Amino acid sequence: MNKTKAEKTNKTKQDKTKQNKKTRHQSTKTYEGNSEALLSAYAQESTKLQETQNTADELLDMIGVLTGTVKEQNQSLKRIKRKVLDMVNQFELSRTLLRVIERRSHGDQLLIYGGIVFILILMVVLWWYF
Repeated sequence: MNKTKAEKTNKTKQDKTKQNKKTRHQSTKTYEGNSEALLSAYAQESTKLQETQNTADELLDMIGVLTGTVKEQNQSLKRIKRKVLDMVNQFELSRTLLRVIERRSHGDQLLIYGGIVFILILMVVLWWYF
């Protein structure tokens, strides 16, 4: 089965090659005896090829510029991402720090009230016995 596909593909290629040769032969046959027309056709072909080459060069230049622009944008986005992550980390650190301060403040408050109650009890006991 694979041989038949390969043979068909090979035969199709051969047919296309024969067709191209036949077309070329017919087009040169058209210009036989008329060298001016042949030279004009070659000049037109040369002009079209030059235009195609110029267009391809312009496209390559544009691709180069676009590639550079994309690289610059990539670098900018990386810097922005870094800054945003730094800000988020700082915000998270600030929230964590505020929680620690609140807990410590609550602990200090309990310590002060506990100390006041202890001193009051101590004063009442000392007053009662002395």
